[in-house]
Amino acid sequence: MALVTILLPTYNRAHFLPHAIESALSQSFTDIQLIILDDASPDDTPGAVRPFLEDTRVRYVRHGENKGITGNWRFGLELVDTEFFCLLEDDDIFGPDFVERMIKPLQNDRELILSFCDHWAIDAVGKRNHGLTSMMSRQFGRSQRQTGPVKDLAEAALITGSVGITATMFRSAFISSDFIRDEAAGGIDYWLLYQCVRTGRTAYYLSDRLMEYRLHGAGMSHSMPEMMARGHLFLYEEIVRDPNFVRLHEAARRKLHYTATCYGINLLTSHRPEEAVNLLAEALRYGFTARAYVAYRLALWEKGRVLAHSLRRIKQQAAQTVLPILFQYSVMNIGLLRLAKRLTHGIFFRH
Repeated sequence: MALVTILLPTYNRAHFLPHAIESALSQSFTDIQLIILDDASPDDTPGAVRPFLEDTRVRYVRHGENKGITGNWRFGLELVDTEFFCLLEDDDIFGPDFVERMIKPLQNDRELILSFCDHWAIDAVGKRNHGLTSMMSRQFGRSQRQTGPVKDLAEAALITGSVGITATMFRSAFISSDFIRDEAAGGIDYWLLYQCVRTGRTAYYLSDRLMEYRLHGAGMSHSMPEMMARGHLFLYEEIVRDPNFVRLHEAARRKLHYTATCYGINLLTSHRPEEAVNLLAEALRYGFTARAYVAYRLALWEKGRVLAHSLRRIKQQAAQTVLPILFQYSVMNIGLLRLAKRLTHGIFFRH
């Protein structure tokens, strides 16, 4: 049996997928199994996978119907039967020594639940962006970290965002498919890390860049921003309610405020003011910034303007449809009354 499972969930990424598969099968550490989880992709994913199926380490699972990201991940976790596993996104690339380097800390310390590393940022064609890479390393606190044990995994994973899900190796004994929640879909990577933190286990960081993270217009942050926002709101609301993470509550509230503000502004610019008002009110409940307040007032104004417009349309439609019908009904009733009057007169006042 292999020592490491590489789970590769994929959906509609046949053009990127071969690069991810090649990077998994080209590892210097060869005692691996690669499980490709095709979530009923409508493109030619089966054709993209076919050339790699001769490698006995590859297992290809194609779902008959779409399970969604959470269902696909949960299904994959249930298939893991090795001591270690990692998740490779279908548009990312592992460096050739990723697995070899990442399992060593876990082998040396059985209390570790995961190890993670820094990574490169690449564009749609696979070119490394050195400036963006450095900026992201600073932004997510990786450039300030030294190789070694992580003192505060909760802060690193959930607040600073240092732990990239595709740049992580997990010890499977401490992780269950029950860690996956459907409500966290757009933030499923952070949610999985949150469950890891809740075990009380520790982590190890390698400061070398051992994989490549692809940034492109079809990524989730670009194509499904609302799904991501809802997932992150669910995550940080859970953290705020978690009595075991009181020390993170204030930071989680700031995350909630920021996420709800951005999501609310997105809804406002998408001409959905009623939803925007509710979300921006929620943002202000977790904190106050001029940006959130101004957006909230604009959403209220836009909601009122839309309501007034709707009332005008109803009035116009009534004038065009309801009033003519009422008029015709009234004319008909007058006619019936006149007829009844004549009949009554004829019956009671005949000579």
